[in-house]
Amino acid sequence: MCEPATLATIAIATSAVSAGAGVVASNRQTELAQRQAENRAEETAAARDEEIGQRVREARRLRSTLQVSAGEAGVAGNSFEAQLRNIAGQTNQDVAVIQKQAGFTERGLNSIRDSQVGNFGALNAGLQIAGSTADALGRLRIQRAANGP
Repeated sequence: MCEPATLATIAIATSAVSAGAGVVASNRQTELAQRQAENRAEETAAARDEEIGQRVREARRLRSTLQVSAGEAGVAGNSFEAQLRNIAGQTNQDVAVIQKQAGFTERGLNSIRDSQVGNFGALNAGLQIAGSTADALGRLRIQRAANGP
């Protein structure tokens, strides 16, 4: 029959191998979470850019319509210029809101990524090995106490 110390060593070694496999799996999960977060960030940026582009195109259309209407009516002056500035100001405000909302979304995605990417694999492995070691040493002490000094 194997000695208690040998059994304890085998238990600790088995725990270490198991913990190592857990670390590898944890690292793979971390890499996957990082890739997913990068993909979400790219999608968010693309959506933001498209929304800004749509707003700028709409403003150009409004300015063109205003300029054509003013030209046909023979209208010019301060009110016409004020209307053009109003369109430009509203466009700038809309773009700023879109960018701000995209920033909020990006921060939220970063928080999600950070919570998913936490690398606890090494910590879990260490705890698993420590627990197995304590269990094996406890069994060894009990067995030695039963067999006598």
